[in-house]
Amino acid sequence: MSWFQILDELVKIFTILGISGGGLWAFHHYLKGRVYKFKLEQNVSGRIISIDKIEYAVISISLKNVGLSKIDLQREGSGVKLDACEEKAAIEYAQNVKWREIGLFPVLEKHEWIESGEPIYDELLFVLPQKKFIAYRARFRIIANEIQRDVFKIIERKIPK
Repeated sequence: MSWFQILDELVKIFTILGISGGGLWAFHHYLKGRVYKFKLEQNVSGRIISIDKIEYAVISISLKNVGLSKIDLQREGSGVKLDACEEKAAIEYAQNVKWREIGLFPVLEKHEWIESGEPIYDELLFVLPQKKFIAYRARFRIIANEIQRDVFKIIERKIPK
């Protein structure tokens, strides 16, 4: 057997090993990787506006599927919950505040699923109670593929001086 034949056989062996290794890596990446799994980016933001001494909350939500598979959205249980925080009397040390629910609202009612790479948005307008709270908290909950995810945003109320 000549050196040329030996080198030719080695090239064939390494080519087979390279293709097989690449195939195994791709298969592993597909099965074990997180590429085709549930991956959502969700965001909530808000602001308080005042018109004729009536306060409104403007809540904006966004949802983007950053994975590579379609995700089914579940309407029941998904939504925006609005909580309020009352002003506390003078205290001597820091404490967690207590939130009181003041509203629960559905979101993304026209969407049953979200495709890969697709962003969807919703914007809500709420009339706020006459009682003046110092801050509000918006919680955007989405339930998709039997998984629940929440994001929160505290919305400051500008207190006039």
